[in-house]
Amino acid sequence: MDFFEKRKESTEFEESEPDRRVFPEIVYKGTKSILTIFFPYLTADHDFSGNISVYAQAEDYHIWGKRKLQLIQEELRQKYPLNNFYYQMDNGPLNERFFAYISGLGKKGINSMIINEKYGSYGFIGLIITDLEVEPYISEISKCSKCMKCKANCPGQAINGDFTINPKLCASYISQTKKELSTHQQSILKSSVSVFGCDICQMCCPDNKNKKLVSSTDDFISKLQFDDLKITSNREFKKYFGEKAFSWRGKGILLRNLDIIEDN
Repeated sequence: MDFFEKRKESTEFEESEPDRRVFPEIVYKGTKSILTIFFPYLTADHDFSGNISVYAQAEDYHIWGKRKLQLIQEELRQKYPLNNFYYQMDNGPLNERFFAYISGLGKKGINSMIINEKYGSYGFIGLIITDLEVEPYISEISKCSKCMKCKANCPGQAINGDFTINPKLCASYISQTKKELSTHQQSILKSSVSVFGCDICQMCCPDNKNKKLVSSTDDFISKLQFDDLKITSNREFKKYFGEKAFSWRGKGILLRNLDIIEDN
């Protein structure tokens, strides 16, 4: 629980009860094991100069992640028909980063992200929860060097310096919440120059330099402008952008963010 004990704030995107985030048996009765999987996503086609976070420029990870986890789940069910298997990737109460950290999938960054040795922090974490007892894989648990570059460059000073963040000062959170933004939050969003998400702490992290890329045949959208949104109806918006991660909060939030960033 010390993974969360210094957490200063919580958001509407998280499970409100800490125990349900770290004790899977509360949510999934009879849990014996959790398989933790790191899915890297960064390709040569991602563009850090746009105004959309790189993780949200291609197909929504909730969509392709679900496909991958369903395949793994089905293979496990065929091999172990008497056992139960459940999965989640940012769509359930369990905290994926916590389980990735304690299973050694990557070291914990001062910005609270998991940094994989091969792929850096550019990855999504999936969980397979099961009542099958699996022999644990023992790996080293470690933290980053605390160079503090991410803290120094964070536009909202959301990074506390003790491996926790204040998410309500994070530009990525601010760009996604539907709650009314304070003047301070608006200034943070404007400083980030991002209409959805934020990559600043990842871009300045030394542990993310020269990491392995993956291949993709997806279409990428790295930048949005007013004309991309104002000329489309909600139906057209869903048609053109519905499978991109940046679309999940709707057209109105993106227009709000563009207004703030462009001072319109």
